[in-house]
Amino acid sequence: MTAFPRARRSTRRWLPLLLALALVAAACGDSDDEATSETTVDTTEAASDSTEAPEDTTVETTTAVAEPPTANLTDSCVETAADGIDYFPEQVDLEYAANFSVSYHGTYKILTINEPFPGGAAESYVLVQCGTEAPADVDAPAPVAATIEIPIDGLLSSSTTHLPFIEQLGRVDDLVGVSSLGFVSSEAVLARSADLIEYSSEGVLDTEVVLTAGADVLMTQGTEDEGYQLLRDAGLPVVANAEWLEPTPLGRAEWIKYMAVLFNEEAAATEQFESVEADYDAVVALAGGVADEDRPSIMTGADFGGSFFAAGGDSYVAQLIADAGGAYVWSDNADTGSLELDLEAQLERAGDAEIWINGSTFWPSLSGMLDEEPRYGEFASHASGQVWVYNRIQNENGGVDYFERGVTRPDLVLADLLKIFHPELAEDHEFEWYQQVPG
Repeated sequence: MTAFPRARRSTRRWLPLLLALALVAAACGDSDDEATSETTVDTTEAASDSTEAPEDTTVETTTAVAEPPTANLTDSCVETAADGIDYFPEQVDLEYAANFSVSYHGTYKILTINEPFPGGAAESYVLVQCGTEAPADVDAPAPVAATIEIPIDGLLSSSTTHLPFIEQLGRVDDLVGVSSLGFVSSEAVLARSADLIEYSSEGVLDTEVVLTAGADVLMTQGTEDEGYQLLRDAGLPVVANAEWLEPTPLGRAEWIKYMAVLFNEEAAATEQFESVEADYDAVVALAGGVADEDRPSIMTGADFGGSFFAAGGDSYVAQLIADAGGAYVWSDNADTGSLELDLEAQLERAGDAEIWINGSTFWPSLSGMLDEEPRYGEFASHASGQVWVYNRIQNENGGVDYFERGVTRPDLVLADLLKIFHPELAEDHEFEWYQQVPG
């Protein structure tokens, strides 16, 4: 089996037609009926005078049999498709992620997202290996929202959380644009900023810019926008990405596999995720030996607009706290998202908490916290100076790298927390994102 070299989608669409025309031209040649009649030689007499056996002029011919690929085609298309061949020998298995699924069908995949945005109905995408025919009918788990030729080579990203996945898969060159460059921290992406478009720098989706970008897919950030339907109607596939709805750290990190199926990069995604998983489990094992009475009490959150927002007791943050050897003050709560409280309720529950994490990234100091909200001083963690925020790495525009790489590297997040909760167990770890709010 041979394959087309990788090309931009506009080129790939025309390749089968160009090849077909070339074959037709070669078959026709320059001959016509008149030329054939003029060059015919009468061999009847010569044949009747010959007593020798006619020479055997049979030419043995063979037909090339397409061989199944030994790896997914990450940079090329199938040249001559054959029935019965599985073009996806490298596939993903899911262990932690609960909000999407993938099934494989030889020449196409079905990617399904169960909740594309909070309260949104499930939808499926049929991903067809380029160079093969799209299926006439599929049995998908949810209504098919788009049929997409893969591997894609032009992606528009609506969230900075997509960028580390793209970088880990080695597909940064396939990024066409981002919603806004202002919050991007990735050096690899910023190095290509001159080639990237911004299509929502002011928070408003510019559909005209999107439709002229030459992208294969626009990937959402797990929210819905009225402009998305305009893009769908214009023929641009809109693929939802809602990794933030996953309630576990490794569940969110496993969305590298969601990204990978669009590029046929399943092998790379599996390798990357297994490395993160192993490192995460190693930190869990270190913290697992900490006795319950030695686990510090932990509070989270900050006051915004008169309400105090803290992590739910069954959220991914709550699991990070538990896995790092902490005792979360809201562990008996069943919410997987955020809790919205009044400050008095948080004081009652967390007033004696030993450590405060995940507050505002804009807190300049402990005293500056009091300028924002004087009652912060009533928390024991503030009085002891044990307030930690994940803003150690941020760009000049205030874009915090934690909100970018933190999704893909929960192993590093966990290691940071272990060093905060139990510094004696993480002496060799250098903080990645967390830093103590200065006095």
